Amino acid sequence: MPIIDTALFQLQSRFEGLHLVSGSFSFLCSKSLLQLSDADLNSAAQKFQETYSADIDSNFVAEVHSFRREFRGEIETSKTVLDLLKLIISFKIMSSIPELATACVLFATIPVTAVASAERSFSKLKLIKTYLRSSISQERLDGLNCSSCAKQLNIDDLRDKFANTKAPAAKLM
Repeated sequence: MPIIDTALFQLQSRFEGLHLVSGSFSFLCSKSLLQLSDADLNSAAQKFQETYSADIDSNFVAEVHSFRREFRGEIETSKTVLDLLKLIISFKIMSSIPELATACVLFATIPVTAVASAERSFSKLKLIKTYLRSSISQERLDGLNCSSCAKQLNIDDLRDKFANTKAPAAKLM
């Protein structure tokens, strides 16, 4: 089933990036934030700050430690990074820890882009296999799906390849 293989491959490749991104934000989850040692939290926060240096400045590491120290009880009740952002907003401390708030906002918005690309692939498949084309063969459907998902097709190469496959048959005649 080539179409299933193609769909699985596309889903896996699109979500690998999402797992990489969520891994870099994992120290902000309440469980990790509370259980990591100071050295491990410092290391994770520094690595995060280096990765997102265009958005997060050097005060980030100190803000994370300060937030954990001052809001330990409230962190225990939160479950997600989005809950941490709501906590920061509800206590009106965004101006005190702007880098941590920015990190939470980044995490809340990044997954949307990764999921949207996977949804676009399925949307393309839906457009290809409409009600009128329901009798289309699986092989042709696979080809149409691959060609519609491709960003650019080199028509000259396709034409030359097609001509070369048909040329030996023409010489025999």
